Amino acid sequence: IEAQRRAYLDRFAHLAAADAAAPAWRRLADKDFAAGRARTIRMDRAGTDEAAADLPRGDPGCTTHLCAADRDGNMV
Repeated sequence: IEAQRRAYLDRFAHLAAADAAAPAWRRLADKDFAAGRARTIRMDRAGTDEAAADLPRGDPGCTTHLCAADRDGNMV
């Protein structure tokens, strides 16, 4: 969940027209950038806004989604 949270925040921070997003895409796909994001995840608890101070902020008016699958392969 924390990895998905960071991915969505980065997406919101860099959402733009394709020609303007090219430099951001290279940064987001960089292994060092991903490693830095991974280091911000605590395995013993969920993140807080204070702990994620260096992360971009999403739009509070946006909605998100949740995907789930059961052991029979049903997905929603």
